[in-house]
Amino acid sequence: VKAVKAGMATITATAGGKSATVKVTVASNYVAVSSVSVSPSRLELQRGGSGQLAATVAPSNATDRAVSWRSSNPAVASVDANGRVTALKAGVASVTATAGGVVSPAVAVTVKDSSVVPVTGVKVTDPVSGKLEVTVGSSKTVKASVSPANATDRTVSWSSSAASVAKVDANGKVTGVKEGTAIIVAFSQGHAALVEVTVKAAPRGDTLGIRRGAEYHFRYSLSTGPADKTVRMGMSNDVALVGDWDGDGKDTLMLRRGNMNYVYNDLDGKTLARSFQYGAAGDVVLVGDWDGDGKDTLAIRRGNAFHIRNSLTTGPADRVVNYGLATDQILVGDWDGDGKDTLMVRRGNENHVRNSLTTGKADRIFNYGLASDRILVGDWDADGKDTLMVRRGNENHVRNSLTTGKADRIFNYGLATDTVLVGNWTGR
Repeated sequence: VKAVKAGMATITATAGGKSATVKVTVASNYVAVSSVSVSPSRLELQRGGSGQLAATVAPSNATDRAVSWRSSNPAVASVDANGRVTALKAGVASVTATAGGVVSPAVAVTVKDSSVVPVTGVKVTDPVSGKLEVTVGSSKTVKASVSPANATDRTVSWSSSAASVAKVDANGKVTGVKEGTAIIVAFSQGHAALVEVTVKAAPRGDTLGIRRGAEYHFRYSLSTGPADKTVRMGMSNDVALVGDWDGDGKDTLMLRRGNMNYVYNDLDGKTLARSFQYGAAGDVVLVGDWDGDGKDTLAIRRGNAFHIRNSLTTGPADRVVNYGLATDQILVGDWDGDGKDTLMVRRGNENHVRNSLTTGKADRIFNYGLASDRILVGDWDADGKDTLMVRRGNENHVRNSLTTGKADRIFNYGLATDTVLVGNWTGR
């Protein structure tokens, strides 16, 4: 009840159809409170600290000058009967004073916790460029750092603008889902950093081609099915060699007649890129990237001597290397992923791997398949390392490591009588 002026009034309370009254008399000398103000008008405290508020009641001769205090959030800041505010935990609260039925404007109380160090920024540390490239099905982890280093909560959350293209887990591991672009966001305490992700098609690695006379049937995956591309090139008695002759990442054909070599840089075989001579007409010819320049060239085998030429030109060997026995089966591949092709000797089903073009003992020995198997070499899983495939009839047994064990996958392609070629026909 607030006294306004001298006189009498009846206050009635009603509930449930019943009522009660009380008579109020305001003395003729009663002076009503006109306003209550509090200073300071705002208060900032550290958790555990306290501050004093003072209330001023107007007019100074008001009859009811007793002041009561109230906090809107006593769990954050409590206030006692004397206007003493105590900071209990980080947050905000409003404190008001009341006298003679008049409530003061609210005082904003902010409580901070000096033990909490807020985050001021977040940035991507890997990749530092803020750009990332992954292939479909592959994953890379992005990293972010929070400033300052002593921030209390350094948690970083991750999200993707297009999870159908690139998804990201709670640890920043980004996985390509399909070709396209997406933005990966690192978020911490109201701060964000971005990584632009480009997802490209997964590399397919090496696959097979079938030769029947002068007709070539290329398959773009290690799976059973019809050829993806069929072309006619050269003559049926040509020796067909496969290599990446121009370094564009795509394997194409070289046709050898006697000691003359005809190079084509596309699978259609419509345009002759160059021709040159190397070795003798009866030589066994091997193909490899011997110097790691990204381009395949030739080597001539004579007994256990290998005459290596590092350019597709007529001329003598750039180096001669001896390895194995004259009766050994020789395979060529990049066994350790260093970008350079070297030799493997096969004796029965035992494979002797050498990782350098030098005379010496094998760096590793393993068994795979049967002595009677046809052996093919390729990078089947696009990991940069060549391994073996066993062909039995038209059934192909793929192994993705140079170790003894079972095939990682088996598929059929072509006929048992076909001549089989290996290459990366699409450059992917």
